[in-house]
Amino acid sequence: MEIGSGRGALTLPLSRVAQRVIAVEIDTTLIANLRSQFDDRIELVRGDFLQTPLPSAPYKVFGNVPFSRTTDIVSKLVRAPNPPRDAWQVVQREAAHRFCGPPYVRESLWSLRLKPAWHVEIVDRLRRVDFDPPPSVESVLLAAPPRSAVAVRFGSTCVRATDRTRVLREHESEQSDGAVAKQDSAPSPRDGSALRP
Repeated sequence: MEIGSGRGALTLPLSRVAQRVIAVEIDTTLIANLRSQFDDRIELVRGDFLQTPLPSAPYKVFGNVPFSRTTDIVSKLVRAPNPPRDAWQVVQREAAHRFCGPPYVRESLWSLRLKPAWHVEIVDRLRRVDFDPPPSVESVLLAAPPRSAVAVRFGSTCVRATDRTRVLREHESEQSDGAVAKQDSAPSPRDGSALRP
């Protein structure tokens, strides 16, 4: 399943290796262009990914997601009754740091929520010239495969209650001081740029 197909920069290589690709794109013009490029292996869905039902069969997720909606998209995927078997997303670097926590930044609410069930890591750093036009922020490729059932049970015991309490208190303190910037506030390559094919 691809989030935000755009001009097909990711859709084309995905179509070469996957038996089936569900490509979700909200822009009507882009959908029309994609229909002229791909055969029946690509199921094009015109709509908002956040309103699109996820597959009931096993699936993987790929996407160059809108930076302003990264948190909502990640939340939908990890809370789904049938979450993806793997997820690869191009996201803003600062958002990726929040999801990963150490060694990039200190633990956050999101990194503590994800770690018991998901192995989240930055696997590549993209150049601004990889997009057309180049964005004003740094982008990375974020991978998030789920942990095994055994790892989930073990991982849930590794995050101590004291750690969660400490992070919650620090987060609340920062909010009260007005120090927390609004998440995902930067424009996305998907908001005005596209990955170069």
